[in-house]
Amino acid sequence: MFEWDDGNETEVLKHDVTPSEVEETFEDARLLARDAYEHDGEQRHAFVAATLSGRRLTVVYIHRGAAIRVVTAYPTRGRLRRLYLEGQ
Repeated sequence: MFEWDDGNETEVLKHDVTPSEVEETFEDARLLARDAYEHDGEQRHAFVAATLSGRRLTVVYIHRGAAIRVVTAYPTRGRLRRLYLEGQ
């Protein structure tokens, strides 16, 4: 389901986020979708969600066939964190 390689794994690790934490966020029922955008001809999607331990992350990903390729993920701060906590 998830497509990981050295590129995107290194990207999330530099934000002190693990691939398994990112995968957990896709199961969050309170997931807060953000505006999608196009980059290099690919539609990117973003959301804010929590890991099983309650850590809030912003995740950007693309669909590649049946796989999900995470572009980046990082701890959510500021306004987006407040929106998530308020259930917006």
